[in-house]
Amino acid sequence: MQHRFVMKLSQSQSKYFFSSLFFLGTLLVSGYFARLDPNWHHDGILFKPASDVAAGLSLFRETFSQYGALTTYLQAAAIAVFGKSLLVVRYEAAIFLSLTSAFFYLIVREIVPTSIAVLAVVLWICLAPFFTQTFLPWSSIYALFFAVLGTWLLIKGVNFGSLKSMAWGYCFAAGLCFAASFWTRQPTGILFPVMFSLFLFCYLDRSTSRRTTIVQALSYVCGFLFFNAVIFSWLFIDDALLDWWKQSIQGASSFAGQESEKGSIFQRVVRYLFPNPGRIHGGIESNIWRGLPAVNIAILFILGIGLARKHKQTVRSRSLLALCLLSFGSWHQYFPISGLWQIYWGASPMIGVAVAGTYLGFRHMRLPSQCSAILLVLFSMIVFGKDVHHRLTEAVGTFPISPIEFPTLEGMQLSNKFSQTNRVSGSIADYVTRLNQLGQFLSGVEERYPDVTLITFSEDAYLSSLLSQSGMYESYVDIHPDLFAAYKASSGRISKREWGMNHYRSYGAKENRYIPESSNGHKVTFLTPRIIQLYPENNRKLSEFIKHSRPLIEVKKGFHKGIDWGPGSRIWQAYGFSDYQVLIETDYSDGRESLILVAPEHMSRYSFLLDQN
Repeated sequence: MQHRFVMKLSQSQSKYFFSSLFFLGTLLVSGYFARLDPNWHHDGILFKPASDVAAGLSLFRETFSQYGALTTYLQAAAIAVFGKSLLVVRYEAAIFLSLTSAFFYLIVREIVPTSIAVLAVVLWICLAPFFTQTFLPWSSIYALFFAVLGTWLLIKGVNFGSLKSMAWGYCFAAGLCFAASFWTRQPTGILFPVMFSLFLFCYLDRSTSRRTTIVQALSYVCGFLFFNAVIFSWLFIDDALLDWWKQSIQGASSFAGQESEKGSIFQRVVRYLFPNPGRIHGGIESNIWRGLPAVNIAILFILGIGLARKHKQTVRSRSLLALCLLSFGSWHQYFPISGLWQIYWGASPMIGVAVAGTYLGFRHMRLPSQCSAILLVLFSMIVFGKDVHHRLTEAVGTFPISPIEFPTLEGMQLSNKFSQTNRVSGSIADYVTRLNQLGQFLSGVEERYPDVTLITFSEDAYLSSLLSQSGMYESYVDIHPDLFAAYKASSGRISKREWGMNHYRSYGAKENRYIPESSNGHKVTFLTPRIIQLYPENNRKLSEFIKHSRPLIEVKKGFHKGIDWGPGSRIWQAYGFSDYQVLIETDYSDGRESLILVAPEHMSRYSFLLDQN
């Protein structure tokens, strides 16, 4: 009796059991890497706006974010509940990644048997970039979760086959999810029309009522519109709608245009969507990222031809079609940067398509299930083995070696790979000592002078999130007229893409009471001279803020891309801090050394804190 009960339970709930196992397993693995090695640039540009919003500032209107609003709101909520810590944000991203693995398994399980679905998800996890690179709480993680959840809900809805409330409810919830995916990462908005095409395929399926399909499609659209209406209404009420458009849409479009290389449309499509293995940053010379899109297109074509001929789909083929459409819509993430962190998220659904489609292909050849499974394992070893071996070898060789005592980095540790990826001068022990001393100084400043602002003219945003949380603005002051003139004077010696990477940013400017005509005198421009047109008053108002408020300032040391950032340079004069003095020289971040500058009239009080440390 007990044995029969266990068998009955396993038949009805085994997929949710394995789904839970994948959630826990992925959480353990990703959580381990999430606590290693801060990235002062990428972590900073996520952590800064999340910290500001958690402190009560208005997103877009009072603090800048180049990512989707929902990403910042989710991260800000975690900070508000669990405290201002980078580890909180990273653990939240690890949880969303783990939820993705759970629902990814449920999708693949709708198509193939348990063992094959397990293989697909294990391969996906083993190819993750955080085994070889720093774990980053990117918006791509949140966007993928909502896209995968939406696809699973859509599959449940279209396979329901009736007009019961549960069927259109699934489709309505799927619309909510794809809207949420857009609001976490703007380019994933393309998934909404791509996934809508699933209803067009279902409309051609004579085994499904067309009336049912129409109602489900309308429910899907209503869910998408409802979520968007809520967010747009909030941004309108918060008076942040225009700033959202400038930062998340126009700014992101400019970034994509400048990061991409030139050439004809065909050349760019081939170059980015079918990337050369040697051009993928952070990867090894592997053809899987080029082959996966081709396999997905082939399977999508086969499914389309089959439906056109038979006008009928099985539950399995309809589920595979939905996963193919998700893969096709996610493919855009290959553009505009061919990096492993970008490509992996775009290719994630394709891994499930490749594994499930190959298995079904073997079964279509009338091979027994066990034989098909064995052939699939051999196929996976040949195709994915090199990349999986590389990831796991790097993962096993990565371990923590030193805790960090730095504000907002509590609980994190430096790994044995940190010095390789961050070009640390000297030993890790010496670096940790210097970093901890910098942290003690900044903690002392925050405690003794809570109204002090730190403006960072740097690509590293992290330090600006530590001081003067209340009433702060984050500003990117990328292309000052002097910088733009230097670019023009270079006569092409600096490539446009290289110039685009040279984005000088300033963070943390408090609201400028000396400029009452603007509610936000320190809005953001970044990456390209064209974007400065969005906030043309930014440079002047930042200069006036420095003149009146005399904040701490961080700059990078020496020349960079032909621009001198050293003491007394034209840039210092242009922004009105040519009289500032060097308080600290630090190599905390990757690349050039940073200078913490202070107004001469404030040197004594900060020197006192340095002496204490």
